[in-house]
Amino acid sequence: NGGIDIIFHSAATVDFAERIDIAIDINVLGPLRLLEMAKNIFNVKSFVQVSSTYSSSNQRSGRTIHEKVYPLDFDPHTLIQSVQGGKTDIELERITNNALGTYPNTYCLTKHISEVLMVLKRKQLQIPLHILK
Repeated sequence: NGGIDIIFHSAATVDFAERIDIAIDINVLGPLRLLEMAKNIFNVKSFVQVSSTYSSSNQRSGRTIHEKVYPLDFDPHTLIQSVQGGKTDIELERITNNALGTYPNTYCLTKHISEVLMVLKRKQLQIPLHILK
């Protein structure tokens, strides 16, 4: 019918020292916005999200890492809300230090959050989602 059947999304900020508000906007909210557009505007048949093997970097050392989306041990929506609203650099640094936990950097953290939220949004939108690592 001449429309778009599949969307491949691979855009991200891969700066491991990126400010957390910017990393969340690009690596988490960007893919979620595109997934909504894919369903609501283009009505695509499938969405392919290119993620990263680093998204599971918070898993314990020496453990086998499986090709799956691991659950988060915190509420990602609370973190997302905490970085919005024009925070100062000092506030963002405090939020980053609290949020990182066992993640080595904001890239790994936001790629993991993105995977989890994309799976939840996919269920809501009823659109096939494939996450490549």
